[in-house]
Amino acid sequence: MDNIRVLNAYINQWPVGALKDTNGVWSFEYAQSWVREGFPLSPALPLQTEILIDGSTYRQVQNFFDNLLPEETARRLMAADAGIDVADRFGLIEYYGAESAGAITLLSGDEAPIQNCELQLLDLDMLSARIKQLPKAALTKGAPKRMSLAGAQHKLAICFESETSVLNEPIGETASTHILKPDHNDTVNYPHSVMNEWFVMKLAGLAGLGVPSVHYLHVPEAVYLIERFDRSLENGVLIRNHILDGCQMLMLPPGSKYRDCTVENLIKLGSMCNEPAVTRKKLFNWLVFNFLTGNGGAHLKNLSFFAVADGYILAPHYDLLNTSCYGTSNQWMREKMVTALDDVGIYQEVTLKTLLDVATQMKVGAAKNIEKDLRAMCQKVMKGAESLYKELDDVNEEQSDLMKLTPGEFRQLRSIIYGPIKEACEIGG
Repeated sequence: MDNIRVLNAYINQWPVGALKDTNGVWSFEYAQSWVREGFPLSPALPLQTEILIDGSTYRQVQNFFDNLLPEETARRLMAADAGIDVADRFGLIEYYGAESAGAITLLSGDEAPIQNCELQLLDLDMLSARIKQLPKAALTKGAPKRMSLAGAQHKLAICFESETSVLNEPIGETASTHILKPDHNDTVNYPHSVMNEWFVMKLAGLAGLGVPSVHYLHVPEAVYLIERFDRSLENGVLIRNHILDGCQMLMLPPGSKYRDCTVENLIKLGSMCNEPAVTRKKLFNWLVFNFLTGNGGAHLKNLSFFAVADGYILAPHYDLLNTSCYGTSNQWMREKMVTALDDVGIYQEVTLKTLLDVATQMKVGAAKNIEKDLRAMCQKVMKGAESLYKELDDVNEEQSDLMKLTPGEFRQLRSIIYGPIKEACEIGG
């Protein structure tokens, strides 16, 4: 007798299709109405009336939906909270599918999405208590809504009022507005990750990269909040927008996020978008910014793309932080980069010519113009980092406890600015 499990997929109350697990083989069938008026969920799931069925070696359906789940420790904790085997991917999606990365809502049986707006206040003491339980329990433990957010870090989908710093948790089908992340739980080896990420994200905006609005609070534990760019307000209603990460775009499993983050694949991603030349330039700038800020952990799941009726558009950047400061003291230039630049895989071997050669490979413009842009970005990053630090320092004594930085956080920022950032920016002369 066949063992069959079925989940219905929706985007903003619209039925998209049915996800099915039959004896361990996954398949997806688009709803007829979605075939007529919708768009493909990914390049791996073309819009068609025929059922898409995984093969024995190539599992395009499972890979796509598996990318919606968190990774590593976060997945294990969520599986434990749900009482589900961590290897049961379909079971995890079934349990947590009401709120995932992007727009897709996955519901079982006769359930149907309801357009509502119910919120539950998240008291700061309660949030602090949940953070103290990490990594023994998931950050979502005790939340009124089951949710699945891709990535390796502990996260919580939240509704945040930036003017009042009020945090609410969404209930039922209510969409979240922000993603909240606490400091890395290994504070000895990865201290002050919240302020690190907030600072580098703000710096990215100053350097000209497209980034969402970001915030930080101390509850008293530090938490980082990033506005969800996969949400938009239309006629007073919060709409979910469908996005794909780099692995989903390239039809890769999440485990390939580091290995396959190559210049060649970035070029391929650019060619898949509506404005290939513009997108390649943005991806090149992302590569350069990661080098200048010592972000050695950037990978394919750190890139997202909006799926629209006529193609794909690169989304704002996220998960930008300095990882080099967590390596051996003063040895960051000897570390390997995730994405080799013109076959150069170690920071200290990268030169201005290296970056110019990558620009040529990615076809982002004339060498003379690119060199000028690179030197300008080096100046923007270094001056922006010093200016942003001064701004924080000047107002810190006047800040409330929610916003006041600790001496340790300031010390961490100085080590980032006058270590990896300063050394890398010297490449621009």
